[in-house]
Amino acid sequence: MTDLQPLFKGNPDPLLSNMDHKLVVRKCSEALRFEKDYLDMFSKLILDRGCEGTLVSYLHGPVKSLKNIMAKYGYGNDRIPVIDKSIDAPPVPLN
Repeated sequence: MTDLQPLFKGNPDPLLSNMDHKLVVRKCSEALRFEKDYLDMFSKLILDRGCEGTLVSYLHGPVKSLKNIMAKYGYGNDRIPVIDKSIDAPPVPLN
């Protein structure tokens, strides 16, 4: 991902050329493959539910960030999917 840093230096929302868009897609895809390999390896080694939480956190941190970068700068789509926050809410009381 360090190859992408010059594209954003001094400008958090740059106008990218078609070549730059392709570079973003290529680098994000490569990074996502590394992330998938890591998640596969880690998921085979987890011992308990606490480790599962780490796995989920990792999935919603770096992996989600890469997908957001690809969605916004790789394909020129400013609409980034919003995660439903209610999935992590406590259950509704019965009474």
